[in-house]
Amino acid sequence: MDIQIQKIDHQVDAEKRRLLEFLGPEEAHALFIVGNLLGGYPGQHIYVARRGARWLAAAGYYDMPRSLCIWGREDEALRALSRQVAREHPVIEYVNGIGYAAWPAYDELRKNGYEAASDPQQVFMEREMLEGEELPRQAHEDGARLIRTEDAEGAALVMRALHTEAAGPITEEECRKVMRPHRMVLEVDGRIVSTASSNGMGLRGFQILGVATLPGERRKGYARAVCMAQMRRMQGMGAKYCVLFTNETNTVAQGCYEGLGFRATGDFCVGKLRRAER
Repeated sequence: MDIQIQKIDHQVDAEKRRLLEFLGPEEAHALFIVGNLLGGYPGQHIYVARRGARWLAAAGYYDMPRSLCIWGREDEALRALSRQVAREHPVIEYVNGIGYAAWPAYDELRKNGYEAASDPQQVFMEREMLEGEELPRQAHEDGARLIRTEDAEGAALVMRALHTEAAGPITEEECRKVMRPHRMVLEVDGRIVSTASSNGMGLRGFQILGVATLPGERRKGYARAVCMAQMRRMQGMGAKYCVLFTNETNTVAQGCYEGLGFRATGDFCVGKLRRAER
């Protein structure tokens, strides 16, 4: 039986429940989709690949940033799903997902008009958070808190170091982008020096995203402090585990996360794409 692609209405309770039941057993590997779904992330479009009544794979396309997040275990279904999403959404700037699911989609998009704009290879890391576990307090952690409106410019400056080499005054758009409900910032001596975000709680866990520290303030334990503050907050919300990913060559970051109890369990794709020149 041929694979069929279906867009589902994730705002309908029955469809949302079925999607969560499908992804729930593999939640750690599908947290982008699960977290964004439960958090009500704006501009999301959800698709599934199915054979008859049986679901094989799921993908979310997000208007901001224009990205494809995908999960499944059948190569043919993942490729068919990525082709359909690309037809529905002509601009895809990122492909994100656990390696075994994202690489087929990434490869299919590169066969169909896209080329790589970055090194997509990331290390996937996990940490279990045991019930009643007392997380070890980090130096500087007392300076960490949820972002406030007055922190936006400082947090945007930190994020510039992660995403762009832009110069000049921080823009209103940059400030708007950093004001996420689950972003933690770390203030030291009156300025924001580090930040870590999340797309919120899934069913049992969460992921840490966008960890960044000002270039002149690195290797001082600030990233450890802001990540642990995020973990402590989410543990209080019932989180049983945490995941994150970092560049394969960034051994300093990997060492930081290992110091917080994470272990590498696989690979992850964060593939930045651009339209191939014809």
